[in-house]
Amino acid sequence: MAIVYFDKEHAKIVDMFGDSENDSSKRIFSSNYEFMIFAAMIGRSVHDSCDNVQINKSSKMIKEGTFGDKQDIAYLLALDGAKSGEIMRSGNENEIWKYLESYAYLGCEEIRKWIMDSPIEDLHEVVLNKIMEAAIPLAED
Repeated sequence: MAIVYFDKEHAKIVDMFGDSENDSSKRIFSSNYEFMIFAAMIGRSVHDSCDNVQINKSSKMIKEGTFGDKQDIAYLLALDGAKSGEIMRSGNENEIWKYLESYAYLGCEEIRKWIMDSPIEDLHEVVLNKIMEAAIPLAED
């Protein structure tokens, strides 16, 4: 069973938006795996490749089984990233999950930029505004 990790550099961001022990009732994502999927989608939308990403594993880890029916997202990211169906062959399971992990890293980097570049102090509002920015053009189509 594969285990994916957030980078140590992003532990604070994960605590802000994932399922940390923080008592804040304000949550956008109900779990770290939901936040990882979101971050990976952001990472993939901004970057065509995650080839050079190196993860410095933190204590923020998620077991493959936690993703349930959302494992398909990891498979799609792997197919897109590898540019080949060979990634789906038996024995490549850990490589498949590295794509999710790497794109999540890139997504956390982008989310950090959002936070640093925003005049809004409420970090949750920053992310919600970015989600709305992406959703409005889609809704208009």
